[in-house]
Amino acid sequence: MSHFKPWVLSAALAAVFAQPAVAVSPVTLDYVVNNQWGTNYCATVRVSNPNDVAVTWSGTLKVKGTVNHLWNANWKQSGDTLTLSGVGWNSSVAPKGTLASIGFCASGTAPAPAPAPAPAPAPAPAPAPAPAPAPA
Repeated sequence: MSHFKPWVLSAALAAVFAQPAVAVSPVTLDYVVNNQWGTNYCATVRVSNPNDVAVTWSGTLKVKGTVNHLWNANWKQSGDTLTLSGVGWNSSVAPKGTLASIGFCASGTAPAPAPAPAPAPAPAPAPAPAPAPAPA
């Protein structure tokens, strides 16, 4: 008579085949304003994965105004925080990859674009040394 215990076999197989967890950094989210009129704007969201493995993504953005429409992501807004996560076809970001297929329109003033950095001043040329007198 066999006293086979399936849970013992399952636990043993799980221990043998378990893979160590891989720590991954979270994705980063940012956005670029594409259009602006009056007190409304539309923007494209970029989701960047700094990891060496594909990741299922979610994250938050700080936005100005109230988001009225958002496409290609699940979303929820609370105050100036917009929480996003992928939908079926874009829920994973490739290793070292970026998604840019997400967009939104909001009522409110768009954030001012970051100013362009001022160019560094060119170094002044060093004066040429005066010629030394020739020995007599």
